[in-house]
Amino acid sequence: MADNPRQDLYLEISRNLVDEELTDLRIYVSGANILPAGFAQKADAHQIFNQLEKERKLKPGDLSLLVDLLRKIGRHDYAEQAEKIAENERKGVLTYQVPRQDLYLEISRNLEDEEIRDLRNYVSGARLLPASFVQKADAYQIFNQLEKEQKLKPGELSLLADLLRKIGRHDNAEQVEKIAKDERRELSESSFLAKGLRWEETIQEFIFYNYVRLRKRLQVEKLIPHFIQRRLLDISDKQVIMSKTTTEGRTEALLDLLLAKGTCTPEVFVESLGLTDHQHVADELDSESRMMEKLADQLDEENVRRLLQVCPLSRQLKREMQESQKPRDLFKAMMELQYIKVDNLTMLKKDMITAGISWNAVVGNIPGVPTDLRQPMVEEADIGLGGGAVEIPHFIKLAVPAGALQQKTEVTISTVDFPGILIRSGGVHWSSGYPWLHAEAACSREMLDRVFFSPAFHVNLHGAKLTGKVPLEVQTWRPSGTADHKCIILHHDDITSWKDITAETETRVTEDQLVISLTQCSTIVLIWIPFVLFSSAAVAATSSSALAPVVGTAAVVTAGGHLVAQILDRSKEGKLKCWFAAYMTPANSPTYAEFHVLCKDGVLQQAFSYRRGFVHCGDNRSQVCLSNGESIDVHVKDASREHEQIESEKVVDADECRSPWGQQIQLFLSRELYAVGTVTIKRNKGTQDVCSLTFQQVRQDIILY
Repeated sequence: MADNPRQDLYLEISRNLVDEELTDLRIYVSGANILPAGFAQKADAHQIFNQLEKERKLKPGDLSLLVDLLRKIGRHDYAEQAEKIAENERKGVLTYQVPRQDLYLEISRNLEDEEIRDLRNYVSGARLLPASFVQKADAYQIFNQLEKEQKLKPGELSLLADLLRKIGRHDNAEQVEKIAKDERRELSESSFLAKGLRWEETIQEFIFYNYVRLRKRLQVEKLIPHFIQRRLLDISDKQVIMSKTTTEGRTEALLDLLLAKGTCTPEVFVESLGLTDHQHVADELDSESRMMEKLADQLDEENVRRLLQVCPLSRQLKREMQESQKPRDLFKAMMELQYIKVDNLTMLKKDMITAGISWNAVVGNIPGVPTDLRQPMVEEADIGLGGGAVEIPHFIKLAVPAGALQQKTEVTISTVDFPGILIRSGGVHWSSGYPWLHAEAACSREMLDRVFFSPAFHVNLHGAKLTGKVPLEVQTWRPSGTADHKCIILHHDDITSWKDITAETETRVTEDQLVISLTQCSTIVLIWIPFVLFSSAAVAATSSSALAPVVGTAAVVTAGGHLVAQILDRSKEGKLKCWFAAYMTPANSPTYAEFHVLCKDGVLQQAFSYRRGFVHCGDNRSQVCLSNGESIDVHVKDASREHEQIESEKVVDADECRSPWGQQIQLFLSRELYAVGTVTIKRNKGTQDVCSLTFQQVRQDIILY
């Protein structure tokens, strides 16, 4: 690596920001929940940028967040420099920077004083770096300086491994060697990665994947002269294109000619867009391509195996992938077979649901993912006494027969990410960490991978009641490969919590469809478990709270019964009866106040002690139970409702909600405009209220420090 332009820019910005700009930067970073306020308010710009990089919010080739922050504080000059660096990275960057920086930080934090002294002595004694620099630097600074001076190159970290062994850190030396090996593998694929639009190997594939977008957005009159100048088209081609009578017709003719000739490349096409007032189109294509890569990077080879197990095109995908198990290769094959598209991931979502992979966990780790990808699928309809239906296409259809409702009712149906309720941090599959807190697993890992799911869903009548005369019907798909499986139906409401209602629920099952009758509106989960687990296999019951009341601690139950009981237990742990509380304190800026909304599991009897300097200014209980992994929207309005509403989105974390302070949503409010206001929490794309509370700003003279 010739140099580290990122770090150079970080340092230059940090040295040249005036106090007011640094204060604004801190406010934007903490107010938007990008970094914790406690860290941001004490950090300089260089530390903020490095922390954003460490948390993978500034990734190779993607500095859009940094650019946006710099423009917000009025530093357009540095924003342009950041954009240029990102552009250069996209042309040829490798992703080694992230694991390298993580390891540098880990080593720097864990070295003992004696080890850091030895490291400095070796580095300065061998004249690798100037002694005057080394004796004042920590390990992290030493490693970055070695990298800047080309002594730690991509794929070549033998010097670092040798230094670590000299100071006795063989564990870190092995980590370094593994990272170097990964870098060398990436280097061998650099021609593939350097395209920016990384999955398009030919112009035919590139145009094919993006045909719909390009057809609607290109101005052919601007592009044709450029393509003729580069000898990719000729005058006769121009006549063919311009003979079409509509704009879309001309664009289609242009794309078809480029496809037929095959002389253009994806790189040249994208470059041409930038040179002919189409840079916005190029940026959109690049952004969408990188979004697909980010989705793929959240999966591992085990998840690929599970998706191939349930996908109806499994055989064709395996042939396209040529025995690869890499997530990116799976996504590329799905796109080549037109199974998914950048703007239509329906089939991927279906396969993830069937395999028990949490969509929320996958997209939750991707900064800047569009809101519509994070939120559940929701549909609603006004249905009268004569009945009707509401449907989430390809997933769930709710049929309401005549006589089921007492009055005309707004009916909402939404998907529920059930695997997200079961898992915690560190995994995306429903069985991550299994057998969780229990002493024994109910069955083998192989059998767990044979557990499949139909879509979990929630029906909301917004306070209305059913007549009880006729049941509702829900139609959904039955996963393929479940002929020898039993469908387990779990039910949840805020009164009875989770329970197994399989025995009392009427169902109709065909080869590819499941129809269930509902007599009450609630959350329903549909799990397909192999019959064999309910017959031959058996285990001793543990102290599972779901098992003990039924069979005691010494009885024997089937493996299937044990597994269902464990899932019920885990589901209860993932459901939260929350209390929301608001706390406020003046920020460093006299015009802004830090405003924290806390989500805490359990019934709150009185305001509890929060961080020093914060004062309680409002609270209320949640109207509904929340689930681990679901997304909620927080809206803050001033009492007059005359000023801009402040919004924030948060993914519920059960462990954080059960911590002493609860889960925190950190915001900044104008002290002048938000003296009194309301906080409203919603879910399911704003269709369901969770909680509403009023707050009143606390006077500075009563805050205790």
